[in-house]
Amino acid sequence: MLAVKELAAFEGGHCVLVESPLFFYRGKQMTELSQKLRALTSTILDEDVPVYTLRPLILEVLEVFRLVAGGQFTQRDDIVEGENWTSEGLAVSPVMAAMCVEDYARTVVFIRGVHEAVIAAGDTAGGRPVKVLYAGCGPFGTLVVPLLSVFGAEVCQFVFADISEEALESARQTVEGLGFDESVVDYVLGDVLNYEVSSSWVPDVIVSETMQACLKAEPQVAIFRHLFRQAPRALFVPEEISIELKFVDLVREIAFAGENESRDRVEVGAVFKLNRDSLASWRSLEGGTLPAAEVQLPTCELGNKQPKLFTRIQTFGKHVLSDYASGLTSPRELEIEKGDLSAGESLRFHYRLGESPALVCEVITGDKAATAGAESGESIEFPGVWKELARMGQQNWLSSLRVQVSRQYSGEGHGDLPRWRAVLKELQRFEGLGYELRDGRLHFLTQADAGELKEVLMKLSPWRKGPFEFGDLFVDTEWRSDWKWERLREKISPVNERRILDVGCGNGYHLWRMLDEGASLALGIDPSMLFGCQFLAARHFGGEDLPLGVLPLGIEDLPAKLGCFDSTFSMGVLYHRKSPVEHLEALRDTLVKGGELVLETLVVEGDENTVLLPEGRYAQMRNVWFLPSVELLARMMKRVGFREVEVLDVSVTTVEEQRGTEWMKFQSLPEFLDPTDHSKTIEGYPGPLRAVLRGIR
Repeated sequence: MLAVKELAAFEGGHCVLVESPLFFYRGKQMTELSQKLRALTSTILDEDVPVYTLRPLILEVLEVFRLVAGGQFTQRDDIVEGENWTSEGLAVSPVMAAMCVEDYARTVVFIRGVHEAVIAAGDTAGGRPVKVLYAGCGPFGTLVVPLLSVFGAEVCQFVFADISEEALESARQTVEGLGFDESVVDYVLGDVLNYEVSSSWVPDVIVSETMQACLKAEPQVAIFRHLFRQAPRALFVPEEISIELKFVDLVREIAFAGENESRDRVEVGAVFKLNRDSLASWRSLEGGTLPAAEVQLPTCELGNKQPKLFTRIQTFGKHVLSDYASGLTSPRELEIEKGDLSAGESLRFHYRLGESPALVCEVITGDKAATAGAESGESIEFPGVWKELARMGQQNWLSSLRVQVSRQYSGEGHGDLPRWRAVLKELQRFEGLGYELRDGRLHFLTQADAGELKEVLMKLSPWRKGPFEFGDLFVDTEWRSDWKWERLREKISPVNERRILDVGCGNGYHLWRMLDEGASLALGIDPSMLFGCQFLAARHFGGEDLPLGVLPLGIEDLPAKLGCFDSTFSMGVLYHRKSPVEHLEALRDTLVKGGELVLETLVVEGDENTVLLPEGRYAQMRNVWFLPSVELLARMMKRVGFREVEVLDVSVTTVEEQRGTEWMKFQSLPEFLDPTDHSKTIEGYPGPLRAVLRGIR
């Protein structure tokens, strides 16, 4: 538009709109809908127009989008169809994303914020177009497309990215139908957490509204962390998201009528902020949580006031969504009953990352902490394991090991653990009667009602390794781990009377199978606390004093050159290690002389010089580093000192062996493979091929 002087001028970094009977865009006559959108956008950007008056106008914008996109995304009866559960949270469906336009205050304040951010970036762009990455553009590109009517391609260039092919294609149709196609230089399909910033196109502005109130469920935090690491100088929209704790009188909140009345509140303050400073401070952090604030509760009488979390969103500069302005800023429960709080106590917050992101609160009472009212409670012990380790002469390790395990299960540093411990406490009302193998299925004996038991065990979802039967309840896990066991059990040394270590054991499914076949000790290590709690749930029914256990440790937590196990298993771990040779050496050092390593990992076809080092993700996994050929893997094992190296099995992982179920509702292998060719991953790499090798120390 800037090419037509009588229509617009760029003054002091601002796009000034000028009325004219005929609008042109890059020398072409604009469509009637483009003209309408430009007029609507002019009003949206007029800061003298109060936000609360603009709902009818935003509905007109939505109508323009739907007309250009062919009337798509108008159905409201199935808003979850097309949503994606990613490793970092929920990506809402295209229908739901389209409906978000109707949250008119959100739409207006975000568009104004993006507009101001582009102008700010233009001040330092040196005359070149400002580059804007729109992460999670949805079906209409709602927060950006209106601005294409006031910023020409010579002012701004955009990249649209979305995980939904349907949404991205609709966004493309919207842009091109309005005649703005020269402004959008690329459309990127895929999880934004896999987006790699090109050195030739580094964004000046990053826009993403992938959030719910209190930053729950959706991956806003993870997306901003991922992109900040690659483009730390970019301006982010929203500029800041602040979650604030307030004690409020709900009656006064609802009855509040305006300037002549006041809400009755006690404001505690901000407990979590997502902004440039916090992103910089988290840059080197690893793990599943981010630190947040610790606050002290008021010492005054709170009366009927309830603790609520409020979300404040500063899209950019002076443009702010405050309390009740939007669905994003409506208050949410603290999720700790008021009865659990006392005046003067402290609350400690942290942000949980992963498949179910959320802000988590701990009540600090002396040296104890409870999350959502659940006490971390008694120490977790493994008496059968401790007894066998003492019999093996490992008293020195045992004394430090018990301290390690106790500390891990204390709940300190892991926001979900007290909640999972509370689930284990719920299970105490169901009697366990032992376990047995029934037709190849691991069956835990109990007379508990299947419906009641399901309600409790579902709280430990997702269940990835199994399957399990608890009485009449069948837990259909993501993986058919029993298939893997059947492939290797007849080919390895008999486990009877052997002392076994399983590195990366998950929830311990294979440990139960080893114990059933006569192992004198079946000890697993896995740093996942959820896997540990799933094992403890099974142990409640199978027997507390058995010589098996899942300890929340990694192999790096074991003593060096331990050398006390007859067999060590490492299944599905090697490809996650940045230093595979060092991992093989660590596995070797756990074994007695003559002990057996059973190694299962992803491989590729090829000769002994073939290895795949994926760029970015492999089958949507970010932490896959090293996929060797079978021949190369065997050579590596020999190089670190294993003898009698033998290939036991090579099998393609199928969508029947790994898939989503009622007990694991996130994406799984069917979504990670090329939908038209299951011999390839969605990234185009060879599909998952797993090999099992054995070697003797």
